[in-house]
Amino acid sequence: MEAMKQLAALLRPSPKAVMLFFCGANLFNYVDRGIIPGASSEFDSFIQGSHELKGTAQADTWLGLLQSSYIVGYSIASIICGNLIHTMPRFRLVGIGLFVWCTAALVAGLSRGMNSFVVLLLGRVLSGVGEASFQVVATPYIQDHSGDQQGKWLGLYYTAIPLGTALGYIYGASLANSWVTWAGAFIIEAMAMTPMALFCYTVTDDRDQTSEQSKGEGGFAALDGLDFGVGEGDDVYAKDGVGGDELPLAPPVRPHGDSTQQEHGEISLREEALTILRIRIFWLVALGYAGYSATIMGFATFGPAFVMGLGFFDDEQGASFTFGALVSVAGIIGTPLGGFLLDWGKAYIERAENRFYAPLAGGDVDGAIRTADTPLSVRSMSLAQVLALNTVGAAVIFCVVYETNKAVFLSVLGIGITALMAPTAGMNLSVLESVPPENRSLAIGMATLIMHAFGDVPSPIVIGAIKGILAPDCTPEGADSKIPDECDDEQKGLRLTLFLLACWIFWCLLSFALALYFSRLKDQEIAILRQLEISSDGLDDHEEGGGAAARSRITGGLGGSTANALNAPPTRRTSFGTALDDARAESPDIPHDGVSGGGALDQPLLANPFEEA
Repeated sequence: MEAMKQLAALLRPSPKAVMLFFCGANLFNYVDRGIIPGASSEFDSFIQGSHELKGTAQADTWLGLLQSSYIVGYSIASIICGNLIHTMPRFRLVGIGLFVWCTAALVAGLSRGMNSFVVLLLGRVLSGVGEASFQVVATPYIQDHSGDQQGKWLGLYYTAIPLGTALGYIYGASLANSWVTWAGAFIIEAMAMTPMALFCYTVTDDRDQTSEQSKGEGGFAALDGLDFGVGEGDDVYAKDGVGGDELPLAPPVRPHGDSTQQEHGEISLREEALTILRIRIFWLVALGYAGYSATIMGFATFGPAFVMGLGFFDDEQGASFTFGALVSVAGIIGTPLGGFLLDWGKAYIERAENRFYAPLAGGDVDGAIRTADTPLSVRSMSLAQVLALNTVGAAVIFCVVYETNKAVFLSVLGIGITALMAPTAGMNLSVLESVPPENRSLAIGMATLIMHAFGDVPSPIVIGAIKGILAPDCTPEGADSKIPDECDDEQKGLRLTLFLLACWIFWCLLSFALALYFSRLKDQEIAILRQLEISSDGLDDHEEGGGAAARSRITGGLGGSTANALNAPPTRRTSFGTALDDARAESPDIPHDGVSGGGALDQPLLANPFEEA
């Protein structure tokens, strides 16, 4: 028996192997998503000849619906799977989902022989359901197991989006124009994914072991440069990132959604969803991601048709190959580059935190609370990167909307797409960092629902409808997939459609700018509390009076009532909302975001530090 256990341990995949599995499965999913836009003319012909839509004149609109149906199934299932991880082994959930995905691909393939658009639509919805099971598990797993290389691994994982989609264009266009047909493309990928579904049953879910270990070690969960956890007796404390000491912050209180609840499945979907929905920054990140995804999905669905309609290519296969290669190269360069920038940014803010807090930990208190130089949190750093890269990408793409030279159009568009692909890992890290650790899987699902409800799902439908009105003849048709000559008279409408698609990115920029603003305010509020705790702990070994003396010195310029409130012993100081309001009134250097004493901090300290008013 012992030998069998040792053999099982040897055969058990390592965390790195599991992360590579997630990257491969994600690649397969995006190849699947690229089949339809890569062979849009064949699917247009199928739609017009199907039993349900025979002779329809709005094939582009139905094509957009077909592409969006995948996202509908994925978004709804993400919510359910995001909560199911509390009650069933994660990798069993992933395995079941991937078998559903394989079955759905077979259904989509059989729809061609049945000449049924409805059957194809059903297959695409079920494919989204299958994908949801591993998407809500993959990113938290990677964040937990990638150490100081989170950006690298998240970048690799999300490189599957542009690379898989581009390969899907090429794969779909090649097989759709061969004897295999697009139906065979779906059937082949179903057979290829089956071994990956079986792989899930070789992975041991280490969540229970990790949970028990983390409880013994304090159950730390990183938040804005300060690690919060639950110790024995459910005392809430923080671990100082400078000195590594545990700093008591409040009397015993059970944090919202702690690991004990999580492991025993006591978190209902409603309770967990309400916890996440109270977080303002989460909403802004999800809505910003929606604006981003609307733009990307619009280009992914109609990109080959745009470059054909503009006269840059004469046949669909050439357009799909070139556009697919453009997106692939942009994604291969941009997405991992953004991940490496995240790792660089995290290393930078760790050094900045050391410079900011080290004097306090060493007993050097200058007599005032500092906020002007508050270091970025991981969340704020990722949001700043996302905002900067999306701004660059949007500016570049707008430069080519009315460009008529083929080489210039494709080159500059490639640069713009590279910049837009770079913040993918940062956007998803922002989602993970905006919620408590135990709620990350459901947050991924809820962000997916919000993102697709306002982005991926309406974008192809809306752009398809606009294109059908402004440039109805700029669609490949016939056995040779050529653009009709009438498209020459609709160039203005086609470029206006392209311009309107690019405008969707402004929604993204506004949302991420607001998210960054509120995240920085949170950084500053937490920095105030942390300076008080670190200075208290640092002076315990340096001067008589220890913590009381530290608080008196660091709050010396704040006035009597505020100083008394902040100088209270940690075991009595359970709320900082009123104290912060008083401090803000007496010191203009302390930030104010419009939240009064009844706000997020005027509650048992850190009962849910992510919750908004």
